Amino acid sequence: LTRRELGRRALQLARLLRGLGAGPRRPVAVLVEDPLLATVATLGASFAGAAVLALDPAWPAEALSRALSVTGPRVLVGDRAARAAAGPAPSM
Repeated sequence: LTRRELGRRALQLARLLRGLGAGPRRPVAVLVEDPLLATVATLGASFAGAAVLALDPAWPAEALSRALSVTGPRVLVGDRAARAAAGPAPSM
């Protein structure tokens, strides 16, 4: 992945996140196993102006669920395996 491609993907994600309501005072949770995808997601959320809540897919499902319910992120960016580890989305 080139630096240019990284920037392009992050900006593309930022536009999508803003469309979903992410931005200042509206955090984005990042739950991704792949380090490259985590970088794109973190940059994208930052470019959208949102705070980033970085979550570790290795955490127990209860800890992930608690972190999500306490912080109330506007959007969860994650790959399928990581989202499955988080369990059902908390109601907000």
